[in-house]
Amino acid sequence: GPELYTAGRGLMDRLSRTREATRVALRRRLRSMAAGPFELMMRLLLERMGIVSPELVKRGEGVAYYGGNMMRGSRSLRVLIAIRPGENEIAREAIGELRAGVRMRGFDEGLLLAAARLSATALTEVSALPGIDVYDHDALTDVMIRHQVGVRRMALPIEYLDTDLFNELTDPS
Repeated sequence: GPELYTAGRGLMDRLSRTREATRVALRRRLRSMAAGPFELMMRLLLERMGIVSPELVKRGEGVAYYGGNMMRGSRSLRVLIAIRPGENEIAREAIGELRAGVRMRGFDEGLLLAAARLSATALTEVSALPGIDVYDHDALTDVMIRHQVGVRRMALPIEYLDTDLFNELTDPS
């Protein structure tokens, strides 16, 4: 009946609000994490993303660079990953630095994982040339949720009316 439908709608609304609150909380926690723990969490994410045994290449001011391999189809790509913790907007120079590292060290592609947002000029720099993938702020939150890093997924047992069975048993035809 209508009360069952209303209860179901209410449940879906609450689930959707919980999901959104989780995203907001995850994003906020990531931005306020210290460099060390953030780096460890990003390394876990890299492995879940299929980047095999990422190794530290170098550490700079507010950034750690890791090298790793990932498969794309049948090709193995060498990827240079920049991990940038903190709340500060990511400047254009960060993209240029990653691109230069990819070129100088003979990597195939670059990947940036950042807790904060890219500046408008950094975004322009990313789209100027292929070869750099970016997960910042919202995109980082989404990829972490997709790979279940920093969040847990629960399966809740819920009983609901088997209307198909009732219809089958009560249908005169």
